[in-house]
Amino acid sequence: MPGTPPAIGEVPPTIGEMPPTIGEARPAIGEMPPPNRDVRPNFVSMFAVEFDSAGKVIAIESAFGMEDAFYEELTQRALSQNKEMGKLNYDGATFKYKASNNKIVFLDVSQDEQLLKNMLYIFVWVAIPMLAAIFFISLYFANRSIKPIEASYNKQKEFIADASHELNTPLATIATNVDVLLEGASVDQTKWLAYIKSETERMSNLTGSLLYLAKVDYKDVNEQCAVFDLCSLVNDCLMPIEATFYENKIKTEISLQPDVKIYANSEQIRRMVRILIDNAVKYTDGTIKITLESAASHAKLVVYNTGEGIAKEDLGKIWDRFYRGDKSREYSGGFGLGLSIAKAIADNHKGSIAAESAVNGWTRFIVKIPLA
Repeated sequence: MPGTPPAIGEVPPTIGEMPPTIGEARPAIGEMPPPNRDVRPNFVSMFAVEFDSAGKVIAIESAFGMEDAFYEELTQRALSQNKEMGKLNYDGATFKYKASNNKIVFLDVSQDEQLLKNMLYIFVWVAIPMLAAIFFISLYFANRSIKPIEASYNKQKEFIADASHELNTPLATIATNVDVLLEGASVDQTKWLAYIKSETERMSNLTGSLLYLAKVDYKDVNEQCAVFDLCSLVNDCLMPIEATFYENKIKTEISLQPDVKIYANSEQIRRMVRILIDNAVKYTDGTIKITLESAASHAKLVVYNTGEGIAKEDLGKIWDRFYRGDKSREYSGGFGLGLSIAKAIADNHKGSIAAESAVNGWTRFIVKIPLA
């Protein structure tokens, strides 16, 4: 009867073996449905396969039932890779395996790979937008913090330009008065007035250089650009100093490719070329080489001179204003502004200028300006 406990020694039926309800027919022995061996479990599984020397499966150690063809196929694929460890795909699933001593152990890593893919999707759809938002927020605050610095720098440039401009008039007046005094001065007075005139001219050159550098920084002279031949311009710069080469016994090697056209401000480019040539003449010990050629999309001007050279630690500083690597050159007549002006001009024309040197050997300046 229902609810009657089993007799002593009798094993109670399991849940799957409970007798049918009243009126339900029990299937006969042999009519029980076989287990479904075609469905792979949906949890991480591991199984092992033993095979003989011919690669045929002879034993299977598995926690779930699958068709023998499944194990045969995986085994043959693993053996075909000729590796001790590897990975293969089968029927949408991914397995890692390790083979040793005619035995292969397989591990189903499909869920792990799916987890990694999901994490990647999360990163793409969540992390990247968040990083982009952080970037733009940081950029916004960075720009806000830089504005006061930029304003201070612009005021400094305005001050230099204004001061240089205002100094030009009194310096010109002093030079004129000195010239008048020199006409009627005695020998002793002439000596001191000559000193005054020399220093006045020196200061006029300094204020002129500062004013020019300020104009280049503002880039307001770039509006006067035109196409011209750089070869002709370099020749024009060389002609006035040919006598200097001869007097100082400087050996020159000039190689200029003709018809090298650039679109630039000719007055600025002329100033830059003169600065580089004057610098080479000032510090050479006997040889100057100047070459011009068109390479790819730019004109390449190289000014080379033998001499003391520039120390490696100074190469990156020579473009700074008023910088002098060799203190012994402090009173050589320059102010340390020439190379700063040259670099500003090259930058204004979307070009570049670089320096290379060997101490007690040579120095080379390389200028590149885009072709017209």
